[in-house]
Amino acid sequence: MRYNWLLTLLALPLSIQAQMLDVQPGARIRVTAPGLVAGRIEGTVINRTADSIVVATTGFAQYRLGLTSLATLEVYQGRSHGAGANKGALWGAGVMLPFALLATIDAPRPVEALAVAVEVETVYAGIGAIIGSIIGADSWSAHPMTPNIGSSGGALHVGATLHF
Repeated sequence: MRYNWLLTLLALPLSIQAQMLDVQPGARIRVTAPGLVAGRIEGTVINRTADSIVVATTGFAQYRLGLTSLATLEVYQGRSHGAGANKGALWGAGVMLPFALLATIDAPRPVEALAVAVEVETVYAGIGAIIGSIIGADSWSAHPMTPNIGSSGGALHVGATLHF
């Protein structure tokens, strides 16, 4: 029984430290903090303490944000060719939809018109997927921010808990 407690106490700092491994200085992040900044900030973490981060943006602005004040936190994971293919397929199909509908105007039968529209959309969605997979798209991993509400001593405390 003592050994179990000893192992738990030894592993506890490792698990706490591992919770925010990807939000370290040098990481590219996107955050929203409704009470502190308007809109969404995208930048690089330049400093991190136990309860706050400092984010530098491309516009040479620095923001010190408390972790409890963040509404959303996303960490950049690199470029994804699969996400690029999905985005390209949607763009290819969406851009060519009016042209596919124009191509069906002169069709003598509605079944043929539908077949032409489906073929055109499929071809251009495929072309868009190929182009998108070559280019790629940014991939972000979102960290859920859950509100934590509790009371002690007659006072109400509101905060956020990070789960990584």
